[in-house]
Amino acid sequence: MNAIGKADRPNLFGQNTPTPNPSPQGGGELVGNVSASPSPLRGGVRGGGIEPEISKNARPIATAGSVPRLPRHVRLHFDPVRQAWALLSPEKVLWPDEVSLSILRLCDGQRTIESISQTLAVEYEADAQEIQADVLAFAQDWSDRMVLRL
Repeated sequence: MNAIGKADRPNLFGQNTPTPNPSPQGGGELVGNVSASPSPLRGGVRGGGIEPEISKNARPIATAGSVPRLPRHVRLHFDPVRQAWALLSPEKVLWPDEVSLSILRLCDGQRTIESISQTLAVEYEADAQEIQADVLAFAQDWSDRMVLRL
C-alpha cells in the first residue's frame, strides 16, 4: 500500500511502480515505493544506468505566458467544396468554428496567449479576462489533442 491507500501496481519486471498523486495543476508527485533498479527497456546498466520511472512526455499546461503555434505536421486548409476551413493533421481533420479559427490564426509562435486574448477582446468587443479564460481552455484542449504546441 502507498501513502494514499492504493496498492502499488506491479510492472513487467515484478517491481512496484509508484501511483501518481493527482494535483489540480496536472502534475503529480509520486507516492509509494519508488523502484529505481536498472531495466533492459530503459537502457539497463550498460545503457546509461538507472533512470527514474517518470514519463519524459509531461503534459504541457497552457498559461497566459504560453506561446502557442501549430506543429510542423499540422496546417490550416480551406476546403472549397465545403466552403470551410479545416485543420489537417496526420489521420485527423478538425473543422474549427469561427471563434476557434480566429484563435488559430493568431497562434503564430510569437504571440503569447495574453496578447492573443487582448487582440480578440478588441476584435469582438468583449472583456479581456473572459476572452483569456476561453483562449486558455481552447489552447489546453487543442494541445491535449496534439494539434497545438504551447
